[in-house]
Amino acid sequence: MANIYTVTKEIRGKTIIAQFNGIGAALQAVDNSYIEGTQNTSVEKIAKYLFENVIVEPKMSISDFGADKIGETQVKTINGVEYVAKFDGLLTALRAVDGSYIEGTNNTSTEKLAEYLFEKVIVTPEKVTADDFDSMEDFNAVVAFARDVMQGGEVMKEFNEIITFAREVMQGNFREKKDEKPTKATSKR
Repeated sequence: MANIYTVTKEIRGKTIIAQFNGIGAALQAVDNSYIEGTQNTSVEKIAKYLFENVIVEPKMSISDFGADKIGETQVKTINGVEYVAKFDGLLTALRAVDGSYIEGTNNTSTEKLAEYLFEKVIVTPEKVTADDFDSMEDFNAVVAFARDVMQGGEVMKEFNEIITFAREVMQGNFREKKDEKPTKATSKR
C-alpha cells in the first residue's frame, strides 16, 4: 500500500491541495488516458483523472476554466483581413488538440488543427481554408491568433499550471514537500 500524502501549493491566488495515491494509481491513470489507436496521451482524459482523483481541494473540473468567457470573441486584422474568433470553452480546445494528432505518431497535424480552427473558432470571414492564404506567414498568424482564442489566453495557462502540479504529485515528485498534517483526504482509486 502506498504512503498516501497531500501537497499544498498556491497557484494564481488559489490554494490547491493534491494527493499522491501511489505509483500503481499513476501508472493506471496514464494507461487509461491514451487516445484510442495512438501513442498519445489525451489531455482531456488525464485532466479528468487528476481533477477526480488527485486534486483534493478545491473540487474543480475542466469546464470550470474560462466558463465565464464562453462565447467571447476577439478581433484581429492580419494582412488587411479582419478575423473574428470565438472562445467555446477549454474542453473544446482540449478535444481539438487531441483530435489533431497524425495517426500512428506523436505529432500534431497543422492541417487538421487549422481545419478545426477555421471551421469552429474563426467566425468571420466564413469558410476560411488554407488555400485562402498567399503565404505561410499569414496562414501561421491566423492559426496562432485562432489557437490563442480557442485556448482562452490566460485560461489555458492557469489550467496547465494546475495540471502540471497535480501530475507531478500523482507521480510522487513532491515527497519532500508533503504536508505535515495531511488533509483528511482518502484515495479514490
